[in-house]
Amino acid sequence: VKYSSKNFDTISVFSTSNSNVNNNGNKPSDEEVNTKIRLNVGGERFLASKSTLTRVKGSYFDHMLSNGFWKPDENGEYFIDREPKFFRILLNYLRYGVLDTASLTDTEIKLLNSDADYYQINTLLPMTPTQNLLFSFINDGVNEIKDNLWLDQFVKACPTKFRVELHDRVNNTIVYEATGEITYTCTSYAITSTAGIEVQYDVKLHDRAVKLSNGDIFTVTCKNSNSYGRWGSWGNGYSVIIYSSTCSTASNIKISVVPFRHMVDKGTVVIKSTPRNDLLGWSMEHQIIYCEQTFSTYEASSRLPQGFLGTFNLYKLD
Repeated sequence: VKYSSKNFDTISVFSTSNSNVNNNGNKPSDEEVNTKIRLNVGGERFLASKSTLTRVKGSYFDHMLSNGFWKPDENGEYFIDREPKFFRILLNYLRYGVLDTASLTDTEIKLLNSDADYYQINTLLPMTPTQNLLFSFINDGVNEIKDNLWLDQFVKACPTKFRVELHDRVNNTIVYEATGEITYTCTSYAITSTAGIEVQYDVKLHDRAVKLSNGDIFTVTCKNSNSYGRWGSWGNGYSVIIYSSTCSTASNIKISVVPFRHMVDKGTVVIKSTPRNDLLGWSMEHQIIYCEQTFSTYEASSRLPQGFLGTFNLYKLD
């Protein structure tokens, strides 16, 4: 399941037959060339903003587009003799902070690694071979998780080793990452808790909570959770909550990924029109909350941490 945000930089494939003209039918001006970069990668043409391409400092594009020595050809294009399929994946990473390798074979992932090294952006990429993206959500305060299917793929993958990642889109940095392992088969009713659906928002009842590589505690409420709270009240349905090593029912929370709207009504999966306004201060941007010093859902709206505008990724590790 993939969710995308509104664009903050424009990237598109454009016609090869008209690559030497702009939208007005004229040859692109110097200003257009400097701000909108036209690329010919292995015969496939792309258009990207300069800010997107130079987002990673010290990268191939940062050097080539900043020193003034790399000049476009007579059509205003920069030619790169690399594979366009992998370039598109890496370019979308620069746009969204999401690296989607789910459709690639092991051989293709190795080639992608090679291209990431060529473009000098491999140090920021989660490029572990054979890992698959199970879920990704870009929280921009506008889009929302609109169904209660978003963790189905993760449930089906268990037992599995996994990796959690939180990416700051503004600063292009990974602010949180950890690995863990679920050694048992899961169902949509029992993931990290085998308790009843009406009490799974109580972390004390997560008898199968996962201790992550950094010592934090990883919990997932089930698809039909109907407790209306971590005593907050937070709501129901699927959620991912990561606590510090010392956790309590509604405190010491580091990361929460919770849909904006209620997903369950009395144990039945439905999409309700009302937001989870039981939790004071709740807003669309709170679908992801990150607080390194932890937070509590007991807190009033004036103390509720602001939503984290970034990307939450959940990977399967083989």
